[in-house]
Amino acid sequence: MSAKVLRNLALTGDPGVGKTTLMVQIVDFLESTHNSLKWCGFVTEEMRDPRSKSRSGFQIVTYPQRNTYVLATVEPDSPSPKVGKYSVHVQNVDLCVNEMKDFVFREKPHLILLDEVGKMELLSKSFVEFVSEEIVSPNSSIPVVLTVAQNCSHKLVDAIKSNPSFEVLTVQKNNRDSVFADKLEPFLKQL
Repeated sequence: MSAKVLRNLALTGDPGVGKTTLMVQIVDFLESTHNSLKWCGFVTEEMRDPRSKSRSGFQIVTYPQRNTYVLATVEPDSPSPKVGKYSVHVQNVDLCVNEMKDFVFREKPHLILLDEVGKMELLSKSFVEFVSEEIVSPNSSIPVVLTVAQNCSHKLVDAIKSNPSFEVLTVQKNNRDSVFADKLEPFLKQL
């Protein structure tokens, strides 16, 4: 019997434990040590109000292009779909997905990074289709590292967490550094 070969990693955990911090570490690692590796994806960053310093929303930064798309903002009167107090700019998720699809088609990357598969991103039909076809499908061949919402009731989140090609790692503040050293860095080095 052959050993199970994992080709994907999914990071989950409570909000604020450092999942995005780990994704930024991956970006830094890839840019500093794997210059010839073709990869694409996005990282979600907080947006802060310059005066109050309070969180005013989220933005997506794509790689390798480094384009920035507003994901969600606090707009109580907006007709956009809401997740909590945030109005989600679904059309911007769609633009991000189009950028990734183009890169995957043209460049045939060795890795895809997604931060995150969460409630906001899942409002985009094109995002759900992209993740379903390029990442969760048994025909998928590109390795993936992604973050996935811990408490999100969605069939795609369930499919990722139960997919045998994914190792699901629960990130906590006290294990974040060891997750990078023990799991993420060795995974990246073998690409």
